[in-house]
Amino acid sequence: MVEFEQRGYEAAVRAHEQTTAMIGENFKVVLSSAGAAVRVLLTINAGGLVALLGFIGAIAGKEKKIFASADVFIPSMTSFGTGMILAAAATSLIYFAQMAFGAALSRRRYDFDHPYVHLTPGSVGALRIGYVLQIVTISAAFGSFIAFAVGLWLSKVIVMGAQL
Repeated sequence: MVEFEQRGYEAAVRAHEQTTAMIGENFKVVLSSAGAAVRVLLTINAGGLVALLGFIGAIAGKEKKIFASADVFIPSMTSFGTGMILAAAATSLIYFAQMAFGAALSRRRYDFDHPYVHLTPGSVGALRIGYVLQIVTISAAFGSFIAFAVGLWLSKVIVMGAQL
């Protein structure tokens, strides 16, 4: 009987260690991959805005009046700026979602009864919050991409309408 209890204890310790290791590993993997993806969105929107500002600067130095006012660039600049804000928001939301998933794992009950790691109301609630934040993060990232596409299209319309 003692040997059976010892094996159960060892299995419980392994399950506890595996769950704890999974928390850290999951946190590292998701933050690195999602962070890289969102940084790309931030970079392309910022690049679009910088390119547009460079174009405005280049045409402002010419004597020939191409545009009646710089106001025509406001919609595309606003679109690129919105994309940057959404990408920055997605970056922050990644961390909060991962915190919720980490809380869901750490709020589980660890004991020596099979399966050794049990869901609790707190862990289920934290998991739900993590999923909601994950959906919001993905939506913000998708919105950032859409804002970039709209900014590109608006810039194209402005340039095509110019008499160069």
